[in-house]
Order: sequence, then C-alpha cells, then structure tokens
Amino acid sequence: MKRTGQMLLWLLIVSAAAVGAEPAEKPDKSVMVMFQDAQYQEQTAGNLDKAIELYQQVIKDAAEIERLAARATFQLGMCYLKKGDKDKAAEYFQKVVSDYPSQKELVTKSQKQLEQTGATTASQGVFVINTVPDALANDVDPGLDKITVTFNTVMMDGSWSWTGGGETYPQTTGEHYYDEAKMTCTKPVKLEPGKVYWVGINSPSHNNFKTPDRKPAKRYVILFATKNTDGKPTPIPDDLLKQAKAINAASERAVKQLEKLTPAGAKSASVKPLKLESAPWVDGEIMELRLIRPTGKEYGAIIYSAQSDIADAKTIWQIVSHMFVKEGNVSQFTLVKAQADSFVPVYGQTTNWMGNFAAEYGQGNVKLSTNGNTHDIPVSNAVYDNEQALYLIRRMPLAQNYEGCFPIFPVQGGGATVECWIKVLAVEDITVAAGTFKCFKTDLSIYAGQIKSLQHTLWFSADEHKYLVKYDVGGAGVMELESVRQKAKDAPMIFENALPAFSVAVPSDWRFYSYQSPGPQYSLQMLPPDIKAWAVLVWQKRGDDPDSASAATISKADSEKIKGKFKNYLIRPDSNKDVTINGCQAAQYIADYQEDGSGLQKYDKPKEMVEYRTYLVDKTEVYWFVFRVEKEKFNDQKPTFDSIVKSFEKKQ
Repeated sequence: MKRTGQMLLWLLIVSAAAVGAEPAEKPDKSVMVMFQDAQYQEQTAGNLDKAIELYQQVIKDAAEIERLAARATFQLGMCYLKKGDKDKAAEYFQKVVSDYPSQKELVTKSQKQLEQTGATTASQGVFVINTVPDALANDVDPGLDKITVTFNTVMMDGSWSWTGGGETYPQTTGEHYYDEAKMTCTKPVKLEPGKVYWVGINSPSHNNFKTPDRKPAKRYVILFATKNTDGKPTPIPDDLLKQAKAINAASERAVKQLEKLTPAGAKSASVKPLKLESAPWVDGEIMELRLIRPTGKEYGAIIYSAQSDIADAKTIWQIVSHMFVKEGNVSQFTLVKAQADSFVPVYGQTTNWMGNFAAEYGQGNVKLSTNGNTHDIPVSNAVYDNEQALYLIRRMPLAQNYEGCFPIFPVQGGGATVECWIKVLAVEDITVAAGTFKCFKTDLSIYAGQIKSLQHTLWFSADEHKYLVKYDVGGAGVMELESVRQKAKDAPMIFENALPAFSVAVPSDWRFYSYQSPGPQYSLQMLPPDIKAWAVLVWQKRGDDPDSASAATISKADSEKIKGKFKNYLIRPDSNKDVTINGCQAAQYIADYQEDGSGLQKYDKPKEMVEYRTYLVDKTEVYWFVFRVEKEKFNDQKPTFDSIVKSFEKKQ
C-alpha cells in the first residue's frame, strides 16, 4: 500500500491530554514510524491537521520517551504557527520549556519561538495560594524542616512529585502528608545553607490536580534558596528564576482563564445525570456516509449500523462502523456493545492500521487491551465508548438550545477520559445525497482537561429517526449521508449494480463501498469485520487485444504485471483453474507473496501473505475479485471468499 498523503482519518475524538506509557530505553519502532509520517504530513504533504493528529498521538504513545515526546511537542507548536494560531503555538512551545527542561536544544528553540510570537500561553497549571517556604524566595532559613503547600483546589489523589531544574533537590526525611480538610500537602525535608532548591508540584498523569469543576491541571514551581552560613541571602540564577516565573505565570493565567475555556453551564451540566430517550433507529439500520474534501472530491466512506442482540440474558445494542479511505486503501472497524436501556457500554473494539484496541467496561474500571497488552484503568463514573458517541447523541432529547455533557473513553487514547459538550445551535435544512432534511445543527466540543481539543459541527435530522445527516470536521472535510437502509439479522448484504447489471452478496457482518477507480475501472470495496482481509471486486470494459480473449488470458497477463509489484509473488502451480460461475467463463489462481508494511506501519519482518484472484468475463465486460489475507488465515477465510465469488450473478 502507498503512503496516505493528505488523507484525513475520521476519528471522532482525539484526546489532547498526554497519557502514561511504560518506560523504554529506546523509541518503539511504530512510534518512530508515526513520528516520521507526521513529519511527512507537515513538511512534504502540507497537511497540517493530519500532522497535528499524528504528533499528538506520538506524545501519547511515547510519553516516557522524553526526547521524542519533546520533539513532537515542539513540532505541534510549529504546525499551529504555520496555521497562524500563535496562542496555540505558544502553548506547545511553553510545554517544551516546562515539561522537558533536559532537552536543552529544543528548550532554546522553544524560548526563541516564544519571544518571536509574543503570544500569551494558556498552559495548564494549578494555582498555589500559599507555600512555606515562599515560592521564588532566596532567604529561607536552612533550619526549616518541612515544605507545605496550600492549594485552592482539591488535590484528588493526594500525590505530588519533586521535579527537576535546580542545582539540587531538598533531601526528604519522610513521606508527604496530605490534609484533605485544609487542602495542604506537607513534605518533611532536610536543607543545607547556601543552596538553591527547585520543587515542581507535578502531576505526571495530568489528572492529580483538579479545579472545582473537575478540570485537571498540571504544575506549579517552588524555587527557593537557603541563607548562607553568615545569614545572607543566596542569589538565585537568573535563568532558573525566569523559567520558574514563566511556569507559575502560565499556571495562574490558566486558572483565571478557566471560565473562558469552559463551556457555558459546565458546572451544572457536569453533575446532572444524562437523560436518554429510546433508540430512534430501527433494528438493523445501516447509515452510509461519504467522506468529502472541501474541494468536493469524495475519498471514502464510513458505514454505521445498529443491531440488537442478547448477552447474559439482557438486550444490548451492537453499534458497528466500517470505514474505508481510497488513498492508501486504509480501513477501520469498530464495535461497541451497550446495554439497551442505559446505553452504558459493555465492550468496545477498534481495529485499524495501528492494531487492535479493546475495552471491557466494568464498575469503576475499564480493562484496556492494546495490541495484546492489557492493563486496568480506574474511572470515577460511568463512561461511554468513543465509537458509540454519535448514537448516544441520537438518543438525547435534541431540541432548540438543548445542551448536554457526557464523558468519553477513547479506546485508542490510552485511558485519558475526555468530556464532550453538545449544544443545539439552530434548526436548518440540509441537502445531501440521501435527500433534504430539516436538521438540528449542533456544536460538539471535546475537552481534555480545561483545554478544548476539538470542535466539530454536526447535523441530525429533526424527525423521529435523528439520522446523522452531515458532520463537518472544522473545515477539514465533511461526512454526508448517502443512504439509509435496513437489513434483517444474519441476512447477507447484497450489492446491485445498474450498468452493467449484476449483483453480488457478502456475509451479513460485511459491508461494501462502491466508487469509480482511476481510469475506466469501477470498484466495490468489500469490508469484513475486524479487517480480517482485504477484498475488492473491480470491473471495466473488455479490450479487443489478444490478452483480453478469455478469462484465462486476462488472468495470465495480469499475473505477469503483478509479479513486479509484490515481493516474492509466486503463483501456486496447482491453483490455476478454468471454471464457470453462474454462466460466466472464469479463471482463478492463488499466489503467495510477502508484505513489508506501509507508510503508516512497517513490519519488523516481512509478513507472509496470500492473494486469491478470480476473473470473469461476459461479452462486453471483465470482472475480477481480489482477496488478500495473511497466509496463516487463508484456509479459514477461503470458504467465505468462495461464497462471495459464487454469489456473482449477471442480470439480463
């Protein structure tokens, strides 16, 4: 597969908060590939939105790989600078200065950018209203035996840490003590005369310090020096003083800006239980939406479906999506199982080019599995899965001026819960391929902490169905409703083409997306669950050259061309067959080959793959099915592939 270029990846929620990762001595290879792809998007393709998305993901996945995370943070600042958003750029440059002081070269570059932009940052922080010793003091008594911080917000888990930058750290003589009633934290210490000490009140998870309306904050600095043995003050180096003042000023500004950064009604809405109406969709509903660039060019589709089921003697909804982007042949599959009445999720899964992510939702806990690595993540209240959010909104009592708030657990976000705010802005008519609908125009804002990480606009039909009619991702592109259909449970999905007239069926849990390929070809991309395989049906007019004489000659000519495009492409000698399928002459073969990966993901070693092809011809057209799957899975999947091919039927 080729590099995705300016492809827009349609993920509903991307958390802007960094999350923890296991310590590593060297960057994970997949993280490095992601960072390189981000550089390509920024510096070559010019797709700044995509670059921002990837750099944010690098920070999440490489939180403990300081050099790489710092570099990604700096590049985020550069991306926003190129977009003309100086304040947002300054925020990330300040994060480099405050979060990665050991990365001196990047710190210097960030400080230079801050000076050039002259922008006001809105860095996360917690405002300390009292410290003993005073912050930024240079005449502290060396006999002081403890450091006490009084917060103006509740420190939820009572934990804080010493972080670096000064000449030394205070030597501690015992564990810290947190007084929840007084909101003070005390740490016993042993100090020496004539020393400069730096204490960072720091939350590595970005969630320890919280404002009254539950917004997380990050750091405050205490920088002080003890008196010399002669009783005189000890000078604090100017560079340390400047750095500490910048961090503390940013922290205080963040608190002052909290109301501005928080949606209207946040304090009341955040504590109200979410009211849901009964599901407005019919059982078996399928909504197909097309992905469209600002230029009007269609480049993919996402297909949502809702099907009821029974699990543990309870009715549940299965919310499924299949996404396909033509550039790079990129697919994504998601599945959420949620209780029918409360819509609280039981299980969530996302499978895409980055691997497989799964979440098992329990009481106060989510068991998150990322490519086989499982860990438990505590959650304070019930959360909803990222991939059910659109359907959750459809169950809200949408009306003019309606507002709601709900917490989302992004399965690919590493466990950092975000808050979604929904507000109905207006009622207006929207015309898409599926028709003209009177719609609720809604604002969807995503908050990671007190920082708004995303703001999108969505239109839901103002009728009993509440279809998602249109979804505008901040001007970067839109999703528009193409069609709505209903299918019976376990019934196959049938595609019918008008000209040339034919039909083909795929299994019940598969979906398909038809489009015109480059040139005279047309394609039906067939989308299995879990991205078990890559499958397509292509058709075009037959030529009058010798290679187009029969299905067998077309198959042979194509196989010779394909050999040069795939690594170690070898046709199995006994697989060449001439067959008849529903009255059509056909030819088949099976080939083994190796795949190294793509621009999004490189494999550590070549992956053993199988390609299964079937060519069919009639008087004017040639059709060919192509299935690609990992070699170890081919025998299990071949019966499904054969059933799809055999379902092909020409219409008179």
